[in-house]
Amino acid sequence: MDRLNIAGRQITILDYKTTELSVEPQSVARAIYNNNYHFQDAFYRRGVRHLLPGIDLHELRLDFLFILQEQQAPFEITVARVDNAGRVIAEKMVSAAFLLWRKCMAENDWPGYPGDIVEAEMPVYVDTRWTSREIEDPRLQGLGHDPMPLYETRPYKPIQIAGPC
Repeated sequence: MDRLNIAGRQITILDYKTTELSVEPQSVARAIYNNNYHFQDAFYRRGVRHLLPGIDLHELRLDFLFILQEQQAPFEITVARVDNAGRVIAEKMVSAAFLLWRKCMAENDWPGYPGDIVEAEMPVYVDTRWTSREIEDPRLQGLGHDPMPLYETRPYKPIQIAGPC
């Protein structure tokens, strides 16, 4: 962690991140979750809670803030925290990591990634971003029809749910 600030009953973990990307507020959540910073949040919280048991007794309050800064002028900054839903998922991820580590230690079995080919599922935001561009980008308007049809390895065929009447 970059800084642990203790002021009275308030403990704040501060983590500083720089990026070549924008830190405008609407982009920050995607950066946090795509880079698994929420996992880092939960992992660090777990360590601080272990060191300071007064947190779990509600004698101390714990917060975690990310300070994100752009690497290009004017070096904008956004301060963000993971929301409660993200923290719950991250705590589950950290717990699973510790339990898996314990299991691997006990069995001396350290499996890696599967050797199979992985199907990279497109995130919904890619479709949304492209559809918005198709609608809003004037350079894409009036281009006409592409004579080459889309290649489909498995064309969509609706499932018949009822026989002919």
